[in-house]
Amino acid sequence: MGKFKVTTKWDGPVEYEYDFKFHGLKTLIGSNIENVFDHTSGELAASYKVKRSSGGRGVTITSPLPYAAAQEFGANIPARFPVNAAALRFETAGNVVFSKFARAFHLRARPHVAPAVDEWAKDVIGVEWKKEKRQ
Repeated sequence: MGKFKVTTKWDGPVEYEYDFKFHGLKTLIGSNIENVFDHTSGELAASYKVKRSSGGRGVTITSPLPYAAAQEFGANIPARFPVNAAALRFETAGNVVFSKFARAFHLRARPHVAPAVDEWAKDVIGVEWKKEKRQ
């Protein structure tokens, strides 16, 4: 997975007072992350950048974290094997675990950006929006 980017567009008027409301969108995303995930370090929420698109009729939400899109949309994670070492090293629940391999699995989608944008668009700016999903 690469960078995560969602661009939203609305057909409503261009009003520059929307700028101060973008901070509210980032807050909604962070709140949704806390509700969706059992444990969070805050790294995912802090990674999102919210920016007005050119022309003022949209907003672009990006995250440089490689797992952001996988968490939002779900992903098939392939089996992993050590390449330059005798074993893989994981940390789970504060314990270090070594393994010769890690099984493939499906990571279910945990939407946290799309619901935040839905709520923000309807409640804050009062418009419907169109999604353009890019991974």
